[in-house]
Parts: sequence; structure tokens; C-alpha cells
Amino acid sequence: MIQFLSNLIGLHDLVVQLVLLPFTYCPQPKELMADIRSYVTDYRKVDGVYSFHFNHCSILMVDLVGFCFYRRANGVTIHQKQLLYKIPSIKRQIRHGIFPNMSHETCSRISCKIWGILTPEQRTRFINIYILQHNITLKGYSIEEV
Repeated sequence: MIQFLSNLIGLHDLVVQLVLLPFTYCPQPKELMADIRSYVTDYRKVDGVYSFHFNHCSILMVDLVGFCFYRRANGVTIHQKQLLYKIPSIKRQIRHGIFPNMSHETCSRISCKIWGILTPEQRTRFINIYILQHNITLKGYSIEEV
């Protein structure tokens, strides 16, 4: 097993045995695991709503940037904004007010990054503001699930 892992990722056997394997057996904090689960389920729901109603993920990306940078009382910290500002297309959008033409995959990847920087409470706030307050129906989901 150790030899397989070291060949697979190109690391020395000792590094795999002493550093990587012990980490895999450490239990992760419950808060982190809940955050990961909520990230996946919430993003699928939001992406499904935006795909169904707007048919392009760039609108989700624009709404997420607007939520992070332009909405007051959203709870986004300076540190989170600094992380977001390091994404080149977001930096261009903040400076010039437009997103360059991007493929669906690029938009989706950037939206996932923004969604991942937000805390579970901020994600819930985004859903409440951009989906529930605008009475957008959640295709295939009941309001209680969100």
C-alpha cells in the first residue's frame, strides 16, 4: 500500500508512511464535516436553481460577487474579500465592472471557489436573499430543505 501511494504521487516511502497515512486516520472536527456537507448540498441546490431559471452560471458568479463585495451586513470579512480578490476574473470585475466571456466550466469553477470561501451562515444568508426573497422556486426542492 505504501509503495503504491508513493509511486502514485511521487513521494518517498518514508514521507507517505510517517506524514500522510497518520493524517488519514485522524478524526476530523464535527464542525468541519458539517461545513463540507452543507457546502455540497447547498451548492447543488443553488446551482440547480440558477441553471433552471437563468441557464448560465455567470449569473450565479455575478450574484456571489455582488453578495460578497456590495451588500452590507452580509458578514463577509476583510480576509475573505482579500482571498476573493486574488481570483483574476473577480479582480477584473471589481475594477472594470464586467466579467470577461468565460466558458461554463470556468464560471462554475469560480462560483465553487467563492461558495467555498463563505461560511455556512453566509451561504444561508445568500440563499435567503437571492433565492427565497425573490420567490424563485427551487426546482425539485421544498423550501424546508434549504
